[in-house]
Amino acid sequence: MNKSLFPLINRLLVETRFFLGFSLIALFGLSWFSVLRTSWSEGRQDTLAIREQAQRGELVKAAPKKAAEKKDESKPEFPKDEPKAEPAKDATKTADATATPAAPARPPETDAQRNQRRARGFYQFMGGPDMDMSSGAIETMMLYFLTVGIPIMIPLFWGISRGSAAVAAEIERGTMDMILSRPVSRTSYLMAHVITTVIGFALMIVFLIAGNKIGEQFHSVDMSPSIKALARPAINVVAMGLATFGITLAMSAWDLVRWRPNMIASILTIAQLVGYAVANQPGTEDDSWYKVPGKLSVFSTFFPIEGFVKGEKLGFNVMVLSAVFVVGVIAAILRFNSRDLPANS
Repeated sequence: MNKSLFPLINRLLVETRFFLGFSLIALFGLSWFSVLRTSWSEGRQDTLAIREQAQRGELVKAAPKKAAEKKDESKPEFPKDEPKAEPAKDATKTADATATPAAPARPPETDAQRNQRRARGFYQFMGGPDMDMSSGAIETMMLYFLTVGIPIMIPLFWGISRGSAAVAAEIERGTMDMILSRPVSRTSYLMAHVITTVIGFALMIVFLIAGNKIGEQFHSVDMSPSIKALARPAINVVAMGLATFGITLAMSAWDLVRWRPNMIASILTIAQLVGYAVANQPGTEDDSWYKVPGKLSVFSTFFPIEGFVKGEKLGFNVMVLSAVFVVGVIAAILRFNSRDLPANS
């Protein structure tokens, strides 16, 4: 098996070198750029003020309440035992006597206070309650949330590309018969694609961390994050890509043309992103049906800030995503081993 497996892996790496190479360069550059933006951000007074608030535990985003709780709060509460007060004879005098003095007018906000308030709301919305305003947390937010989603989409599209190319693309090109005519089993052939994809994902983690650490040599930050802390959100992103690859590979093992599993997986990924965005709108109730698409989305396991700061959810989320990947690979192997290939493949 080894004699047939390693030449296949080498062939696949050579075929995908340009796509993988450009993806790695992009991730490296974006990781470097996140350090630069963090260095700029930490030089501002509003960021320093928000960091002090975060250290005191004041930078916490309130969790959305359930609809029932909101309805209860909207109803005025009256004591049951106390009798209702009779209306006063002279309403005007009573109102004058019980009226509280008007609160003094607030002084207008300065530009610095307004900028600080806006920045605090921005960090609360993006980072959530786990945003501790450390340099690494800011870098993580800059990288995964503020670069148009590229560091997230690159691993996802790498997984879709490799999954759709494994079976359907070779059948469509008419090269599957030639490959399987060599001393290689169908399982070994699929495992070569799986190993090649995993190698690409591992390199993405390395380049994300390397871009950050090399960027720190040129742009100073207040608190340099550790490699372990930086690896956690990167692993979270790669695990999402692995799950997407497993789903696409299973669809590719059933099909005859590459465009169909490619298109279905891409639409499914975009739909999951939209569902996640809708479910996480500010103020959405926990029991709202808007939350259902978000819970079924692969993006519901993506917590880069929490992964960097604490990493408490990382193990469970990676385990779930890895299970999706493994199930997809097993389903692809079972289907590929049992199907008949067309004569022109």
